[in-house]
Amino acid sequence: IAMTSDGTPWRPLVHVGDICEAVRCALVAPLDAIRGQILNVGMDSENYQVRQIAETVAQAFPGCELSFGAPSKDNRSYRVGFGKIKRVLGFEGRWNAQAGARQLRRLFGRIQMSRDTYEFRAFTRLKQLKYLQATDQIDAEFYWRPT
Repeated sequence: IAMTSDGTPWRPLVHVGDICEAVRCALVAPLDAIRGQILNVGMDSENYQVRQIAETVAQAFPGCELSFGAPSKDNRSYRVGFGKIKRVLGFEGRWNAQAGARQLRRLFGRIQMSRDTYEFRAFTRLKQLKYLQATDQIDAEFYWRPT
C-alpha cells in the first residue's frame, strides 16, 4: 500500500452488511419514527484516520508493505456521529474495519484474485478517469461525451 499522503484525514467506514441491516431496521420501523429523518449509517467507533485504515488492511494481508507520503494540502476530514440511528432505530453495527479487512483477505484468497486484477483500472478511480478521458468518453470536466 503506497500512500501518497501522511494519512491523517478522518473517514468513517461501514460494512455493506451493516448498511443492509440499517435498511432492514428502517423498513420495519414505525413510519412516525423515521418520516423526514436523515440517519447516518455506521458506528462512532468506525471513524478512522486514513493511516489507520491502511495499517488495518496491511495487517490482514501477510507480506503487505505500507508506505506513507508527505502531509497533503488537501486535509479534508469526515468524522461522523452515528448516535441518532442508534436512538431512532436501535441500530448497532456488527462489523469493524479489522473484521472487514479479514473478510476481504479470505474472499480474495478464495477467488484467487491476482495482483493484475487488483490493479486493473476499473478498481482505481483515478486510473479509470484517465482511461475514460484518453478514450474520449468524458471531457476535461468529467462530463460524459455524447455517443
